[in-house]
Amino acid sequence: MALRMTTQRRALQGLGNGVLVLMLLWTAIPFYWMIATSLKHDKEIYGYEATLIPQRPTLANYATVFRETPYLLYLRNSVVVAVGSTVLSMVIACLGAYA
Repeated sequence: MALRMTTQRRALQGLGNGVLVLMLLWTAIPFYWMIATSLKHDKEIYGYEATLIPQRPTLANYATVFRETPYLLYLRNSVVVAVGSTVLSMVIACLGAYA
């Protein structure tokens, strides 16, 4: 009886680990695809064949973003909104907790 429970427990643990691995892949693959695509040239991005690994990686796309857009302004605006909403939420939550 004890051997049967251990086998069932191991099977359930293996199944649970398999589900966790699938969830990890489901989450990680889009991030990998985003980073890999950011390192590709335009011809490779818009070509007919999708490649998992960039043939000739380049950082030119990042240089273009920083050179041609006010990226730091957008980043600053996002930080101001995030910090402001966090502080406001904390003040309201503290007042509610004290009441």
